[in-house]
Amino acid sequence: MSKPRVGSEMDRFEKFIETKGQTVIQAIGTHAEIPEEVRGLNWGAFGLGPIWGTAMRVHISWLCMLPMIGMIMPFILLFKGNQWAWEKGRWHSIEHFKRVQIKWAWATAIIYFVMAIFYYQATSYISRTILSY
Repeated sequence: MSKPRVGSEMDRFEKFIETKGQTVIQAIGTHAEIPEEVRGLNWGAFGLGPIWGTAMRVHISWLCMLPMIGMIMPFILLFKGNQWAWEKGRWHSIEHFKRVQIKWAWATAIIYFVMAIFYYQATSYISRTILSY
């Protein structure tokens, strides 16, 4: 395990922390090198913005709750979510990072699917009962 560099080199340095016999990668600073495998779209961040952001310690995702900004912030999270999550999180490996983000994407898909079913059921109930008078 090498020592952290000081000054501007600290931004690009990845700190390795020993926890329970496993090496955890933590990117330091906002200009840390982002591995090519980590780049890409983050559907969990897009669909579950503030919830995903709290779990990943990307608190800028709470801007989704503001008027006007909330319309564009999910798209910013879609494109920048992986980078911000990599910089803020502690990951055992790139594969660990990808596994966690895929779980968030599946959670988003399932939640939106269930919401669509409830919406369909509610609208069909309303059309059968209330609008039939």
